Amino acid sequence: MAASGLFKVIELWSAPGADGDDAYDPSSLAILRLSQIEDQDAIAIGSYNGLLKLLLPGKGQFYSSQVLFEAQLDQAILGLHPGPFNITSAGSVSPPTLAVLHPRAIAFYEVKVSADPGEDAIRTATVRLVHNYPFEESAANVAFGRFQGVRSACDGVCVQSMGGDLMFWEQDAFSFKTQLPDALLPGPLCFASSNDTIVTCTTSGTVEAYKYIALAAQSDTTKAKAVWTLNIAEHALDIQFAPTTPATIVVLGARSVFWLTDSGGLRLSKRLESDPMCMLCYRVDGASMNMLVGTIDRQLIVLRDTQVVWSALLDFIPVAVSLCEFGGTRGVIVALEDTGRVGCFYLGTDPEVATRIVPDAQDVAYERMDEEMAELQGQIRAVLLAETKAPTAAVLELECSHPEIQTREDGSWALASKVRLACTDGDRIDGVSFQVTVASPLVAIPLQTVFNVAGAAGTSVPVTVTCPGGMMWTCHSTMVYLLATYTVNGEPRSASDSFQVPLSLLCTPVEQDDDDSSVAELCPVQLKVIGGGKPLPPLSAIATGLLGATPQSGNRVSVTIPDGSEAHLSQVGDGFTISADTLAAAWLLLDGVVLVAEEQLGQDGNAVVVDEDLDGPLELFFTDVDAHFDLRHEVEHYVKHLDTQAQQIRVVQKRLLARFKDKTPAPLDHLNQLLEASYDALLELTTVLEDAEARLRIASDTLAASTRTILLLIRLRFRLDPAQAMLLVSAMDAETVHASEDGWEERTDAALVHLLKTCLSDTETDAQRITQFTLPSAEVGTAPLKKHVMQVCAKLGAGATLGLV
Repeated sequence: MAASGLFKVIELWSAPGADGDDAYDPSSLAILRLSQIEDQDAIAIGSYNGLLKLLLPGKGQFYSSQVLFEAQLDQAILGLHPGPFNITSAGSVSPPTLAVLHPRAIAFYEVKVSADPGEDAIRTATVRLVHNYPFEESAANVAFGRFQGVRSACDGVCVQSMGGDLMFWEQDAFSFKTQLPDALLPGPLCFASSNDTIVTCTTSGTVEAYKYIALAAQSDTTKAKAVWTLNIAEHALDIQFAPTTPATIVVLGARSVFWLTDSGGLRLSKRLESDPMCMLCYRVDGASMNMLVGTIDRQLIVLRDTQVVWSALLDFIPVAVSLCEFGGTRGVIVALEDTGRVGCFYLGTDPEVATRIVPDAQDVAYERMDEEMAELQGQIRAVLLAETKAPTAAVLELECSHPEIQTREDGSWALASKVRLACTDGDRIDGVSFQVTVASPLVAIPLQTVFNVAGAAGTSVPVTVTCPGGMMWTCHSTMVYLLATYTVNGEPRSASDSFQVPLSLLCTPVEQDDDDSSVAELCPVQLKVIGGGKPLPPLSAIATGLLGATPQSGNRVSVTIPDGSEAHLSQVGDGFTISADTLAAAWLLLDGVVLVAEEQLGQDGNAVVVDEDLDGPLELFFTDVDAHFDLRHEVEHYVKHLDTQAQQIRVVQKRLLARFKDKTPAPLDHLNQLLEASYDALLELTTVLEDAEARLRIASDTLAASTRTILLLIRLRFRLDPAQAMLLVSAMDAETVHASEDGWEERTDAALVHLLKTCLSDTETDAQRITQFTLPSAEVGTAPLKKHVMQVCAKLGAGATLGLV
């Protein structure tokens, strides 16, 4: 096989294929020996569209005069085979006959070629229909041979249908029809004349052989039994019989070749390096046999048993191969492409044309070599300098205008902004992909679009963000991300920007009496914040920055968030208290207070701090983690149960199909009722799964908002700078809670373990004491994740610093 890439076949002659959608397969090629032409064989090809051609190869290029016969038949051609199939009335063998297999008939044509007309005239062929045997079932393939050891000059015919029926014709007459036992789909068919058996291969990869006489005697009550069976564990593409000594049956599998004895024993096997397409067994001398295999990578391989004798490359993928006599030379290879291209080739290689150059025995001119080297180095430097002075590539700038709030008649809102895309350091950028990303259920228009940007004026893209009215949802992100991607000189580049949905669009103020403070005090979540270095602005300034209006009450602001719950902001002394039912509900007010305070006080990161322990908020956070983890496993349980139920339906369907296919139907044994009950159970399980997935989406939104709340509290409690806060956010990323590829708890636990072993580890011994990361399971739960979150908070409280190692 090592020489397969070195040699190519030599083309003697070829005929082009059709330009349409016609197709050919391994049964579409036949070689005819014509008595009127000496030292030359004719090539017959037939296509699925019913086109029958008879070609006479010649030396040199292809001419239309080399087409002896061409006709469009009424039916598709499934197979061709040459041979004498009928005897004349005088008892002599008829002229060469061509058997043509159609889907619903097999026809026999008598071929006669005109005598040699001379050099300037054109030969023609006459094809006459001799017999046509129709049948009711669709044919699959055909086998030929002299059945039952009949000493006759004519071959018998065996046609296999798509249903596994075998129909036999002998001596120009129909013989009998039978069926292969337990046939599901037809496989390749072959007749072994050494022991008068029909050999085929089942869909399970088992080669079976049946005696001809047993098939002829088979009835409805007595079924023929296989003489021998052999499992090759591969789908068989072709089976051929080689009348060698001893007789051999060759099976071409999907990746291997098997040599079997006519009694069912495995002689040899060889696994090919590429997928085979076709094969041909032929005799070399009286006792030995070679095999020609065509593969999908255009190789023609000659095998002598398992030894590769020769290998050469074609310029197309062969679907059928054969041997013919060409110009008095026997053994010329005929190869057919699936498009109908056919040619005659021989194995060989072109001779070596390179001539050896005798070196000149002159002295080396070292000075001249130095001059040439200096000249070449100067040219190289000039090219490198020209590349460094290449013009600057175009750069895309993305600018977003301040969003405007639009109120609609139905009470819903829309946030409109204009994004300007401009091209700098260049004239034009084509194929810019612009994408807008928002958190569900917010809707962005346009979601994604592609356009061209020209000049510094650029292109203006209107962006609108809306929220469907009448929905109860947990807000876990207020950011709108804008991203433009493009390619310059084959290099991918991007430009991005973002803006935030105002809190006034997500929260609705609720008017309450100043004396009614019990509602806020009874909330489970009580978050107290104070100023970091300067006193915090008064409640009126905070409320104006958050909601765009001054509160009517003096010391408290109450709002309704999108999930229907209420959150309260109360001023207590120099700080504020945020009260809510859940951490997710408190996130909007906490994030808004921090943003407004940092904006009004002009501080970045330390305008607001938390001066209390985080035990209470962490306990509520762990409750949301447990709820999300349990729903994840519940959905996984339903998915596995759904797969099991679907597999049960497939099993019942297969059994019903087997009962319906049987020609002697058996009772259904309540299989139809079992199928109906399984289908109803599948629908019910699907409804339960959809409900669990909806609850999981709500739990994911709640966990994402709770995660943002706890991250913000950790930042304020331990006064983390922006770089440290970003590192912690990357470990407990709220954006990936909704990812379905792998669990958020698993990713977060692994990231926290990495932080504890690296930047939060004081010594190497301390790092070794950290518990190794293990995948959370339904039995273990989220206990390791909770432990690692508490360890991170304890490390930060002890003065540890987050930083990249």
